[in-house]
Amino acid sequence: MRHSSKYPPAHGVPGKARFKRAKDLQWGETPFDSLERGELLRLVQAYHAAAISARSTLKMVSHGQADHPFWGQQGTGGQALARLEWLVQQCGDGGGNEASERIYRRFFRTAYGLLFPTLKRDRFDDWGISKSGEMCAPCRDEEGYRPIRWSDLLPKGSS
Repeated sequence: MRHSSKYPPAHGVPGKARFKRAKDLQWGETPFDSLERGELLRLVQAYHAAAISARSTLKMVSHGQADHPFWGQQGTGGQALARLEWLVQQCGDGGGNEASERIYRRFFRTAYGLLFPTLKRDRFDDWGISKSGEMCAPCRDEEGYRPIRWSDLLPKGSS
């Protein structure tokens, strides 16, 4: 059964039921083969957001431990960090620069709560929209505030 998934999607990350089960996979197949374009887009966005979080955490944990074999080029931690760096660099995000900040501000800053709805969110993930349609900083207690929705994050002119 195929879901109707228009592009760009106005809904969140596909649920577990949409993935092919591991026991049903044949050689060369992935759990993602039955997903439509819009579902894949949301999944890639979630993976990208998770990669940015993981990269940041690994950088903090590895700080000051450059000589430890775990964080070296051949170490598990060093290799994991190098993979994350490579992945994040592919989409124009180079760390603390203007392009990186633009990607974060235009989408991910407001989308974390939508990408990971089952995770306990803190107040900084709870962005919203004011009566005038402007994005509000987290936890704004202003009349007319409503939580942000996927439709708020779609490119202008799409619906």
